[in-house]
Amino acid sequence: MQSGTLIGIFPKLILQFRKLNQDELHLIAPILDSTDQRTEYFDINYNRMVTLTTYTGDWSIVNKGINKNEGFSCSFISTKRRE
Repeated sequence: MQSGTLIGIFPKLILQFRKLNQDELHLIAPILDSTDQRTEYFDINYNRMVTLTTYTGDWSIVNKGINKNEGFSCSFISTKRRE
């Protein structure tokens, strides 16, 4: 029999990006590739804006030709447990 302990819940936001052009990708890629980000969102549990320090999960772009990429998603994961 196995058992485990839930150490904490780390909030995770998943953002779906539309198709971005090359200029937009050049703007956002350094943010997604940085070691951490400041992420702000409205939390319905607290009924207020919440600011988190996050890191991003893996992300990639699917290109179907020159300047024809697909939309993509990226996870922003909190570095601290939910309070």
